[in-house]
Amino acid sequence: MTPNFFHSFDRICQNRVVKIDREEPDQALKKTGHMNYYSKSQKMIPAVSEWSIAHLSEAIEKIRHAEAPVILLEGVRKLPDQARPSLVSFSIKLANLIPNAKFRTGNASGSDEVFSEGIKKINPGRLQYVLPYRQMRRSNIHPQSEILTLEDIPASEEQTLFDQTINATPTYKGLITFYAKARKRNKYTVRAFYLLRDTLKVIGSQSLGLLPASLGIFYADPVNPLKGGTGHTIRVCNQNKAPVFYQETWMEWLENGTG
Repeated sequence: MTPNFFHSFDRICQNRVVKIDREEPDQALKKTGHMNYYSKSQKMIPAVSEWSIAHLSEAIEKIRHAEAPVILLEGVRKLPDQARPSLVSFSIKLANLIPNAKFRTGNASGSDEVFSEGIKKINPGRLQYVLPYRQMRRSNIHPQSEILTLEDIPASEEQTLFDQTINATPTYKGLITFYAKARKRNKYTVRAFYLLRDTLKVIGSQSLGLLPASLGIFYADPVNPLKGGTGHTIRVCNQNKAPVFYQETWMEWLENGTG
């Protein structure tokens, strides 16, 4: 089920390759501002790709013809106020351009919430909320929107979820293993809940009818886009060949009136 991480994502992907030293995944690679997970053997690992607005236009055109595309809309919690209108405008444009798409979010404050505002203006029923637990910020969710949680995942799919999470962010292998044994949410395992939820947003669940993500749209940290939960989600997109676009690209695409 898990594709080879070292393959190229797609014919529209232009990979750069960098050498990653063993370090925490939240530490940016100084020279490029981008990094993937560390490798104990210091292998050559594909870095997050550089994308142009032409790549974004091609990716959108490709999924417009897909039967049931799923687009991730998310990013940092500390969203600059001046960026908010762009997130709303972009999500509205995507919803209009791809009328058969579902839009998936983790319901965090900041980018997730603001992206969702645009979709709600078009049709809140096209929003999918993937949550670590069912009561997470429920007051923020429109009653017509779909809700799925980590708690809904059947036991038969859990190992794939664990493996994908560890592959994307090996630093948390001990935490994920501890959670797999404890099987409960407490102050020690809460971080695992969120990481596993982030993985679920990307890979989906066959049993729940949750399709894998087709495309990831992010408002990432401009200095270190691969930090924290957002970075983990991007790495999961990476290893599952789901194209990822940062704000530098999709904001330019929006400003140019492309699409």
